[in-house]
Amino acid sequence: MAAVSTHCTNMLYAVRIGRTITREGPVTIYGGFPADLGDNGGKPTNIVSGRTDEEGLRELAQASKEPLVCTRDLEAAGNRLGVRAARLPKVLLPAVARAAIVLVHGALHSVEMTLSGFMEFCLAARAFKSSAPWRLWNMDVPIDVEVEYLGGQRRLEASLLGNRGAPEGLWLFDDSGDFERAMAACHDGDMETLERIDKLGMSFALEETGADQWLQRAFGLERAPYFMRWRNGEVYPVTTEDLDTISATLLTLSRLTASRREAFGLVCLDGRVTTALATAPPATTS
Repeated sequence: MAAVSTHCTNMLYAVRIGRTITREGPVTIYGGFPADLGDNGGKPTNIVSGRTDEEGLRELAQASKEPLVCTRDLEAAGNRLGVRAARLPKVLLPAVARAAIVLVHGALHSVEMTLSGFMEFCLAARAFKSSAPWRLWNMDVPIDVEVEYLGGQRRLEASLLGNRGAPEGLWLFDDSGDFERAMAACHDGDMETLERIDKLGMSFALEETGADQWLQRAFGLERAPYFMRWRNGEVYPVTTEDLDTISATLLTLSRLTASRREAFGLVCLDGRVTTALATAPPATTS
């Protein structure tokens, strides 16, 4: 059966989102995405698992009330089930990328992200990745960042990762003195002390994940961004404020790379305006 490119607003696109591990072993996750992003907020109408593409498509077809088409990488299974193949519209790529990164990134399960908020974050992450500020400033040189979130202001210290073999990303420290204690722990190789220091971290995955192909196609991001929030030596789920703070800081630091003096960034995630103002220290890398 030949692939077709017919696009109807009342159909669902069956997509192989990624893989995950269950008690019974690895399975593939499939989703049915509405052709109209206004339906269900861009989230998949149904999510099923299957050990084969044919099993996943069959489960989706049984769970879906709307007409189902499959993406071209599922065409062989679709032919056996009478499900035709169609090109996935580009407008749906961000929606699939969001579902894929939530699947592989457990910390984001606690954050309710609309599609527009997720897209805003990914664009900030792409700007940060492209500008590569870690090429200018070592991780042991703090960058002062002032963040305003929902009318409240906080002063943070940012440490850039990526110039000493670490995954590219950053740490954000809330309390005065935490940055110095963290750098001393890194210097001494004292990971136990480092983990006890409160901080918010974001880094790009070193290894390939199931979300990479969708992030690349939707936003030009080669690797999935990961978040971690440490409090009192424990890892906690990231909050909406954490996500907004990281997004505004990523955008601001990407601009700081160009100005090398001062930079301002503003993001609006789901109607919440967050701003960040950063002041550049002297460049420390060669």
